Amino acid sequence: METNIWSVCPDDLHSSADPSYQLAQLALAGYSQLAADTILRKENQQKVVSIIESSINQLDQAFHGNTLSNRRRSVDALLEVALNFLGMERKRAGFTDEESSQVITKIVSTLQKWERAEAGESSRASIDQMLKAMKMVLSGKGMVAKMAEEIESSLAQDELSKSFIEASKKAIQSNVYYRIVDAGLSKFGNDSATGLRWARHLGAVQVSSNPVIAARAYEEIAELWHKFEIVASTHAEWQRDPEKYADEIALYGTVVSLLPNILDFRPIALLSNFKDGMVSIQLNPRKASSVEESMRDAKVLHYFAGDSGGL
Repeated sequence: METNIWSVCPDDLHSSADPSYQLAQLALAGYSQLAADTILRKENQQKVVSIIESSINQLDQAFHGNTLSNRRRSVDALLEVALNFLGMERKRAGFTDEESSQVITKIVSTLQKWERAEAGESSRASIDQMLKAMKMVLSGKGMVAKMAEEIESSLAQDELSKSFIEASKKAIQSNVYYRIVDAGLSKFGNDSATGLRWARHLGAVQVSSNPVIAARAYEEIAELWHKFEIVASTHAEWQRDPEKYADEIALYGTVVSLLPNILDFRPIALLSNFKDGMVSIQLNPRKASSVEESMRDAKVLHYFAGDSGGL
């Protein structure tokens, strides 16, 4: 279900042991965040710079192929890779400051070249979309939304990608949560269903959610309603008697809001050998007195989480 709803991962992508090829192909298929996360692996230590170089070469060829979608997807992917190398993820993967600096330098150089080739059209579209999504978090009142405002105020129209990356670095690495995690003073998580990728950049290692948090996510992201409509269309019984199935509808609605979080925190789980990266959900309190009904809901959640974890 989650593959059809979220398009989080392709079923038919040619598998490859070459991480640069995998990154480029996922990016061009439209999975920019997944593409960026594929190289967050400890086995890529001391060779990550060459992996990025090879990926950039492949994306560069696609960018100059005069296909608008390829240009936009190439930019999306490199921006997501850059954010991973500005955030705490790079340290969890064991990449050195020197490696990270080289990766950022190569990405900035490539994005600047692409901007000159098309007057910054793709960079502008990608950055605007990213900032728009950030501003939706907690209806514009949360920390991630404030970070978006800070980044946006620092953008230079003649150097969009470079100024975005520099402003993002400041917003991430000067953040109090990042500094606390970087100093080894504490771990932290987040009770939310949106903005969690940025929380991950700041060092968050877990997230929890519940139907109330999920409902808030639907208020923030109108697209979630369309996603849930797809789910609802497969359950005719909900349409016939929504009150009878109210608890089940709430459970599935919460699942829809939770699925992206599993993908966002999957690299953290793998890098920590599952000591971190936990994505938890509170079951329906109306069923707290029933072991059988609570276990039934838990099994539904396990089914979806198991499928996502196998992506």
